[in-house]
Amino acid sequence: MFDQTADQTPRKILARKLVVLSAGAFATPQILERSGIDDAFKLNALGIETISDLAGVGMNLRDHPRVRGGTALVDARLGDTGDDIVDGDPTTLASLQSQFKEDKAGVLSWNFVDTAIKYRPTEDEVKALGTDFESYWTENFIGKPGKALISLQSFMM
Repeated sequence: MFDQTADQTPRKILARKLVVLSAGAFATPQILERSGIDDAFKLNALGIETISDLAGVGMNLRDHPRVRGGTALVDARLGDTGDDIVDGDPTTLASLQSQFKEDKAGVLSWNFVDTAIKYRPTEDEVKALGTDFESYWTENFIGKPGKALISLQSFMM
């Protein structure tokens, strides 16, 4: 949460070695842009001094509604799990599509998702997460009832 009482005086910090900035998918581009790293035209239009004219900061950001978690070791041959399908492996997908076109059978002829959960918080939960989240929620999720904040899936192959 942003501390309104914190000292907001701009400071210049110099580094003698490589600095890696990692603040998550949303915060990293925002920090870079506010620091003057992005397309100079866009930054200048916003009144931000350009430090590095590096177009495309944050441009390939995508919503990631699928969370993959949990690992189980199985005694299976390569290709017996849905990992290659979920990861979009081109070789696996081409092979499965070919198999399906030929005999309308194989993995693509059935749903291998055993369970799935789509979670959207209640209005009270959105408010409890604070004004920053509430603004994000309003901008990206209101009027989109099929869009999940979190999606969990269990695969059975």
